[in-house]
Amino acid sequence: MLIDKKIVQYSPIILFVWLARFNFSWEIAFLCSGAIAIILLGVLLFLQRLLDRFVIAVYCFLIAGAVMIVGNIVFLQNVYEYFMQAMLPFWLFLVGLISTLVTKEGFIGVVSKQREKVYLYSWYLVGASALAFGFSFLFKGNMIIAGMVPFILLKILQAKLQKLAQ
Repeated sequence: MLIDKKIVQYSPIILFVWLARFNFSWEIAFLCSGAIAIILLGVLLFLQRLLDRFVIAVYCFLIAGAVMIVGNIVFLQNVYEYFMQAMLPFWLFLVGLISTLVTKEGFIGVVSKQREKVYLYSWYLVGASALAFGFSFLFKGNMIIAGMVPFILLKILQAKLQKLAQ
């Protein structure tokens, strides 16, 4: 059941990658996946679920992409076009920074009595996200190396840090 919930939560980015991979326009990919992200975010907030920080970052990436198209926000379109796949690690960094500073669960998303560990490990993950942003920027244009590899490695690191903090 847990895997099903994660697949549902990550379905907008899965759709985005599928649409982008099979040569649909970026506009269609952002509009479709951004719309689904808005719906799922609404449902998850309504159900008062603790949201995985990576899911929040993915939704921000997709919703901002959809908003830039619908609102014809040229500045944001230029930023997304210039940074390409590095925008997802950017959103991970931003969400990680904010969640580390303002939530007790931190970026790693763990409820623990060992707040110091949560805080320290969250900063490790924020730093790794910054490195992933740089890595993605260096390899921008390559969907696998710049887009998927950093995200997967950060998700693995998050899982390891979550275990250490509990």
